[in-house]
Amino acid sequence: MLLDRYRKRIPCFNDDIQGTAAVTLAGILSALRITHGRLADQRIVYLGAGAAGVGIARLVKTGIAKDGADATMTRRAQAMVDSQGLVFNRRDERDPYKSEFCWTREDVDHYEFSGDGPFPLLEVVARVKPTVLIGTTGSPGVFSEEVIREMARHVERPVILPMSNPTSKIECSPYEALHWTDGRAIVATGSPFGPLEFGGSVRHIGQANNVYIFPGIGLGAILAETHEVSESMFLIAAETLASCISEEDLAVGRIYPDQSHLRRVARTIAAGVIREARRLNLGRMIPDQAIDSVLDGFIWYPEYLELASS
Repeated sequence: MLLDRYRKRIPCFNDDIQGTAAVTLAGILSALRITHGRLADQRIVYLGAGAAGVGIARLVKTGIAKDGADATMTRRAQAMVDSQGLVFNRRDERDPYKSEFCWTREDVDHYEFSGDGPFPLLEVVARVKPTVLIGTTGSPGVFSEEVIREMARHVERPVILPMSNPTSKIECSPYEALHWTDGRAIVATGSPFGPLEFGGSVRHIGQANNVYIFPGIGLGAILAETHEVSESMFLIAAETLASCISEEDLAVGRIYPDQSHLRRVARTIAAGVIREARRLNLGRMIPDQAIDSVLDGFIWYPEYLELASS
């Protein structure tokens, strides 16, 4: 793909792939603040193995490995499902970018699948018992009641992320995810949804919007004068975004900050990107004590003076 061709030659990134990956990983990390789990212990099923799904899985893979999982655990932590079922042992794969997440016979045996497939989403959910379910299909309703209830049978707080947009293409609605899990699901979506009442309380549904990621990545890359926008910068961005969620937000089910805090989020991510560029020796060596002043000198505020009437 173009990103792989040019990312080492010029400082560039693909927001649809890497921005989506970072904001999705941030949502998972925020949800883990509610469940008190470790990223390395999660089992994640993706429905949709296109550029967005694979991009998310690549960054999550990096995060899982950073959290201490070995190569086998990291591979088995993520199951990719496409229109043919589980991505498994395909020697004639026409989409080589999926090969990184193609399971082996040993992997499917680990989860006690039988036969050679195809293994559809419901069977994958029943066998893998995912703690996180991510949809990037653009196909409405593919997270069916049967699939969600099967997931909820095995997990106390299932994390359900139907990421497709617009709203007409979402894999399931937030209300359906809550209803089919008896209110136990932690839900965020790729499309905007307002607060909803469920079980006598109001639940706020966060939107996994790339706007949380790309302004801070871009700002940090520009100020650091980095030669490359590394994958680790998106991991830093995801971890930083997750740290920006308040306990009050988490208490009402929101795993992304209110968008009124975008400026603060972007600034915090930019500072992390600057530090990472320095660590990797990719750009300016800006010391920690100078980062705030560098940011202050560059960020502008759209404030307008009133013109005196004539």
